Amino acid sequence: MAGSYRQVVKAKSVSVRYNEPPKSYMSWNNDICLDVVIEKQSKDGESYDYTFIISGNFKKDNPKNQWGSAFKVAKFFEAVGVNTKNIGSDMVIPDGWFDQAVGKEFSYITYPSDRVRDDGKPFWNDFDIVMSSAAGQDAHKAEFDKQVNDGWIKVFQEPTEEPSADSSDVDDDMDL
Repeated sequence: MAGSYRQVVKAKSVSVRYNEPPKSYMSWNNDICLDVVIEKQSKDGESYDYTFIISGNFKKDNPKNQWGSAFKVAKFFEAVGVNTKNIGSDMVIPDGWFDQAVGKEFSYITYPSDRVRDDGKPFWNDFDIVMSSAAGQDAHKAEFDKQVNDGWIKVFQEPTEEPSADSSDVDDDMDL
């Protein structure tokens, strides 16, 4: 989709929160929230740390797909080269996975929301399905487009301008 921006970044640190209570705009708890700290650059070239959040819920009663909507967490670890097949039935992320993820590259997408600021510029959201940096722009764009077309991304708005540095998005010319 035009106006979305893909960027390849490195995980500076990764941590997890379990049984996270809902945010004010949500009506459900998240079984798992992964906090991935990445380094971004503002338009003036200053770098800053940004926490990218990936969350979801498990389906522990489904042996064929225990990840449930937390598949996005598994996809993150797979994108940075971690084998996620050997997770225990309690679905607790092994400590070694975090160590393996730090310093590894992955790609992620930001996109404009249909919510706007007082100045008329859109808020920008993170697409929480990441990919290996080697997967390439076309593969990630296809996944994003599929999520938009299938109705999973409900607040996407075609932008009229690039993201600003103060809106927690990237200064990147990778227009999808």
